[in-house]
Amino acid sequence: MNMLSNAPIKNLDYYLNVRAQDDYYNKKDSGNKEGIGTWSGKGAEALNLVGIVEKTEFLRIMNGRNPHTSFSDKLSKYVRDDTKRHGQDFTFSANKSFTLLYNSVDDNSQLKRDLDKLWKEANIILRDELEKNVQIRENGKLVPASGAVIGYWEHETSREEDGKIDPNKHNHNVIAQYAMDKNGNWKSVEFGNLFKNKILIDAKAQAHIAKGVRELGFEIVEDKHSWRIKGFNHEALSHFSGRRNKILKEAGKNASYRARQNQANVKNAKSDYNLSDLKQEWKDRLESFGFTPKSIESLRGDKIEIQKPVTKSDIIRLSMKLAGSKHFKKEHVNLAIEKKSETHDFDKQKMYDLIFPKNQNLYKAPTKSKEQYYYDREFVSEDHHKTNQTIDREFQKNDLERLKSNAPTPSKEQIEQQKQKLVPTDSNQVQLGTSGSSNSSSRSNAQTPTRTATGGGGQSIQQQIASLLGSLHEARMALGKIDISSPAYSEQMARIYAIEQQLASMASQKAVSEYQEAQQKLTLERKQEEKQHEQQRERTR
Repeated sequence: MNMLSNAPIKNLDYYLNVRAQDDYYNKKDSGNKEGIGTWSGKGAEALNLVGIVEKTEFLRIMNGRNPHTSFSDKLSKYVRDDTKRHGQDFTFSANKSFTLLYNSVDDNSQLKRDLDKLWKEANIILRDELEKNVQIRENGKLVPASGAVIGYWEHETSREEDGKIDPNKHNHNVIAQYAMDKNGNWKSVEFGNLFKNKILIDAKAQAHIAKGVRELGFEIVEDKHSWRIKGFNHEALSHFSGRRNKILKEAGKNASYRARQNQANVKNAKSDYNLSDLKQEWKDRLESFGFTPKSIESLRGDKIEIQKPVTKSDIIRLSMKLAGSKHFKKEHVNLAIEKKSETHDFDKQKMYDLIFPKNQNLYKAPTKSKEQYYYDREFVSEDHHKTNQTIDREFQKNDLERLKSNAPTPSKEQIEQQKQKLVPTDSNQVQLGTSGSSNSSSRSNAQTPTRTATGGGGQSIQQQIASLLGSLHEARMALGKIDISSPAYSEQMARIYAIEQQLASMASQKAVSEYQEAQQKLTLERKQEEKQHEQQRERTR
């Protein structure tokens, strides 16, 4: 699960006044550092914004004004008079099992200091990646900014849900709307690149935490959406996730990421509390689940299983899974590498180089999109082989049924008639119509349901094959309800033969299509090489 969320800063008063009143950003009581913000980023350094975030500086910089002079002093001529956009708040949350581990150990222990160091390192990585992805416009084109202004606040708690406040180690990284270009001018930030890459940015920071936890002697296991420290069961994680549980309940477990984030942005007021008392309450609740400093040390003593080496195929499979398709982008490969590194140790750069420059099976997929997609021939062939196996199994089932029934084989004319029913409709679909005539006698007068398989303008060949397999299954089910002596039986058998022949044709078409794609790729590469050679010859003349 992505643990880096974002929300636009719509109301500065909310950050400065409301949060000061409810002890969210500016709480400075004993033992609580939650309200103290800190400046970060090359842009902040250029403006000499160092250390603690002060109210006046924050208000000015978020409006594109010089933080050290006055509100009327704009950072540059590119700053609008009526600033409507102030920036984005990127909230980075620790893995829940890490949060529980952090709150289970003694505050004065070496392990607590190691976990603190690990969390700080991960956040440095996070903010560096955030700043690298900040873009501005120069001559109409998006380019990386030379420096961004980031204010960040560390937090230990969630918002109150059902009368309780759970531990929730996270921080807010507020990126100002204006960033510095290479000439020192301040221009409006375009956040699209950050939105696009925030999942990868989160994965890099999470991978660093997971690796550090492993080095501290704990075992990390892959979970459904993320990683988990072995020993922290799902019951405990759910108990301390009141806020997340409510979001899932309100938005729905199957809701999209956008819907879940929208629900997450619906916030309750943060309750006043004493952090020291709250931490003791958490320790008591953790002890009820068996998590004590002593039991935590025993987890470090568990024998860690020998890892299976991560292969190129593992990364490509995960890339396809993340892409939701056999076609994937470089971003999917980068994300897959980071995800795998959460639970396994391997050379990430070497793995990336193994997949792209050295993978002979990797091809660029033809697409109208500006973004480049790739596919691996090994996995396409594997997919094609599985499809043929499925078709063969269905054919074998039908052959066995025919042998058992001793039914006459339908004539070629009957099969051709059924093939004619597989005709394209106005909506570019192949209609697999019902079989049987109105005067046919049937044991149940049942007709075969109608299925559709979209043609070349819609579904892929693979999707059409899947649709045809479904139609074949329905036809076989319908056949079992028709009396063998009925003319409808022979007609239904003809329908099954027609679908089988169509399937065989589609499987062959799929293989030809994949072969043609590969040949087109090779032809294009040869032309490019010839062009490069010709250009080189021209230069040497």
